[in-house]
Amino acid sequence: MVYQNQILNIEKTLKNVLDFDKLKFCFECGICTASCPVAELIPEHYNPRTLLHNLPSGTVDILKSAELWLCAWCNRCQNHCPQKINLPETFQTLRKFAVEHGYFEGFYKALEIIREKIPLPASSCYVCFH
Repeated sequence: MVYQNQILNIEKTLKNVLDFDKLKFCFECGICTASCPVAELIPEHYNPRTLLHNLPSGTVDILKSAELWLCAWCNRCQNHCPQKINLPETFQTLRKFAVEHGYFEGFYKALEIIREKIPLPASSCYVCFH
């Protein structure tokens, strides 16, 4: 019961922090994913459109996911988005929230994926707390 209350508090707080009214205008056209260098390198591990789509219903799962930490913050998705949805900023807000609430497993998993799948991560993408 305590765990369920914690989840509800996290979801309520995130709904106040994130602009769900703006996020709901996503056309799900896939331009964010098509323009994403990380999605091109590791499509089996990262899809910004799917992450955005799952956000309203699975916030705690997203806070625990490696996918949240794989965004390279290149802003290509936002630059190409017909709705100008700022996914990097949304993901950054979620990252900060995850750190504040002790959800580190996704970050460590993202580092593991990068080490395993991307031969030169410094020139391809990065994962950081900024």
